[in-house]
Amino acid sequence: MPSFIYRFSNLKILFFFIVTIAVALNVIPIIIHALFFIAPSEVSNKLGHSLLSPAASSTGILIGFLLNQAQVNFREVEGIVNAEATRINNLDRVLLRFGSEQALEIRTQLKAYIESIINDEWPKLFDGKGSHKTHMIWREISQNLFKLEPATPKQLSLYAEMIKLSTEVADSRETRIDRSEKSLPAIFWIVIFVCLVAIIGLNSLFMPTLHFRYGLLILPIIFGGLISLLAITDQPFKGEHSIAPSSLKKILLSIETREN
Repeated sequence: MPSFIYRFSNLKILFFFIVTIAVALNVIPIIIHALFFIAPSEVSNKLGHSLLSPAASSTGILIGFLLNQAQVNFREVEGIVNAEATRINNLDRVLLRFGSEQALEIRTQLKAYIESIINDEWPKLFDGKGSHKTHMIWREISQNLFKLEPATPKQLSLYAEMIKLSTEVADSRETRIDRSEKSLPAIFWIVIFVCLVAIIGLNSLFMPTLHFRYGLLILPIIFGGLISLLAITDQPFKGEHSIAPSSLKKILLSIETREN
């Protein structure tokens, strides 16, 4: 799905798909009739009825399957963000328990790192990119962690845990940035488009009865609603429904509370 569509609100996206499908269902059959001099008849009406039901059902099942997959992908990325926040929080706890002046200075840097993720890096995830500023802050934290010198057996144990957590935090950030571009493959959108074109084509076989006009009101609402929902949840860091850094904000508040 093109990125520009996520500049609009969910309601506008829903309205766009419903109106687009409604216009296509009403206008394209008229164009087909005019170009090919085709007039719907009882025979074409029966043929349309026999073909439309399986075509519409198959399209609905496909969209439902993809919607479920998009939700799974969304929850997976959301879990990655929550895991990253938890690991940062655990690293802060270990630094506090380590107790040296150097460790306390790193805690201040870790707080700046979280703030940089929220303010600098999060907006860049829309384009699938990380922040250079955030990267440099983490790079300095990593270097300072390796400069720590454990003086007691307790500190030695905490230091080993600290290094392990720092590796996990770095991996979490890289995974989050990598998954920021995760979406359904383009081939699925192409198949949905082809299915809709087929349904619109079948629409030209029907005679313009009252039931036909009623169907023209219902189909755009159903398919427009499903496709808009799929588009809204397809890319986890784009749009009004995108993943927010709420878990990181909570961890930042916890760290600030821990300092007082």
